[in-house]
Amino acid sequence: MIRLAAALAALLAGPSHSSAVTFADGQVHIIDAASSFPLDDVEVLDGPGGSQTTVRLVEGGQIGSPPPFAFSLIGYGSSDLYVDGGSVSGAIRLKHSTQVHMSDGSAGTVYIDTQDNRTTA
Repeated sequence: MIRLAAALAALLAGPSHSSAVTFADGQVHIIDAASSFPLDDVEVLDGPGGSQTTVRLVEGGQIGSPPPFAFSLIGYGSSDLYVDGGSVSGAIRLKHSTQVHMSDGSAGTVYIDTQDNRTTA
């Protein structure tokens, strides 16, 4: 019974991410098949002086592994997230005034942490 409980706990925890990739430079970053992060979370933060950092996920791009309740793409500050293709295996989490624009591709769920967040379709 103890082994079953330990196995169930490990299954619910899901595989561990190897790391988190952080973009916080006020630039635009394209995530495609050649520059994917299929086993990593991606965090997007404002750049120096509060400049807006943008991440655009396009066809062939992958972010995050699929453990339950995982946030694979997280935006902070005034960052801008575009899902124009590709896939986010876990959820997208929006904090502060982050915006997400989804026109194609797939994601688990989108969580909005504060009332000042905006989404567009």
